Amino acid sequence: MRLDNRCHLRTVAGEHIILQPSATTGGDLRVVAFNETACLLWKTLCNSDFTPDDAVQVLLSHYDVDRATATRDVAIWLQTLRENQMLVSE
Repeated sequence: MRLDNRCHLRTVAGEHIILQPSATTGGDLRVVAFNETACLLWKTLCNSDFTPDDAVQVLLSHYDVDRATATRDVAIWLQTLRENQMLVSE
């Protein structure tokens, strides 16, 4: 899978957000807030194809968490991306 390259990560007033242009109208944007963990995953994986296990490995290498916690967090992150149509090539 791959992150939609039309989406852009921005930090505004200390908050991490993803800006996603509307697929149907030229000027509308969808805004999705990300926490630090989601932001790390986005920054690390934004320019490559990846698997859920690749994302788990990112968390395991950056945080002191067990595999079960990292796997759960990645599943939640991926679900958020799917719900907001921010993944391509699934």
